[in-house]
Amino acid sequence: MNRPLAVRFLLLKHLWKLRAHVPSERYAEITRSLTVQSSAAGFVARWKSGGKAREYEIPSRGLSLYARGDTAEPPGSDADDERTEGTARTFARHALGLSEAAAPPPSVARRVPWAVVGPVVALIAGGLAGGRALAPATAVLLFATLGEVWAPGGLFLLTGTGFLLALVGPPGFAATWNLVVSVLQFLSPYPRGRAVRSLGNLVAGVIAVGPAMSSARVPDPAGLALCLVAIVLATARSSYGSHRRLMPLALLLSFGVLAIEGWVVPAAVSLAVLAAELVILARAGGSPID
Repeated sequence: MNRPLAVRFLLLKHLWKLRAHVPSERYAEITRSLTVQSSAAGFVARWKSGGKAREYEIPSRGLSLYARGDTAEPPGSDADDERTEGTARTFARHALGLSEAAAPPPSVARRVPWAVVGPVVALIAGGLAGGRALAPATAVLLFATLGEVWAPGGLFLLTGTGFLLALVGPPGFAATWNLVVSVLQFLSPYPRGRAVRSLGNLVAGVIAVGPAMSSARVPDPAGLALCLVAIVLATARSSYGSHRRLMPLALLLSFGVLAIEGWVVPAAVSLAVLAAELVILARAGGSPID
């Protein structure tokens, strides 16, 4: 993960949340000029406001960023997450020149996790474009997408649905999704059952690999082009290290392989939706896809 980029993403998210309190021209100047660099104490944010250069130092102890599960760095607690959000919120008020009274902390009420929107729309659109033959696979992944967010033990649910996808989905699509999720499960910062979850998706992927190899075909140029697009989008999406959902990355690569398998139109439609999500993420600082 590019840590300065992840911090910039976090700061842009909180600037976006407070944008209604300042003129749009000032908000645009600050967000477009904002840069973040590492420093000995943590990070230094630099931007322009009213044509003047500004600088703000953020100590590393005030931030708890994504911690990969295969590292010695312990995952952050809910208190760490709240402290991180508070640090970014303080920066946003400072950069925009707002007092706490003018921009109070947000309600602690549970918000809709907007990270679900892109994958759900992409799966529905791809399923409609693919017709009945693709409907079972998209239905399984819709269930997995929603379950990751709302179901107790959502990451375990991804492992279970991986086996189901291996049975009902296009072989290459199912194998790719399971193998990508297996890697992401291993890297997940949530330790409970990490090895079991990762191994389960790996086994499901291997189950799907056999049919995928036996049904392999020479891909047409459109399928190869879409697969390349999917890899580029997944690489760009992975740079935004603040995200905590596995589905966006897994779906991007899986739809690329789906195009190689001959499902060019459904793959193109779904990748277009996920590309639009990435554009919104980049332009709005992540808040719509928090």
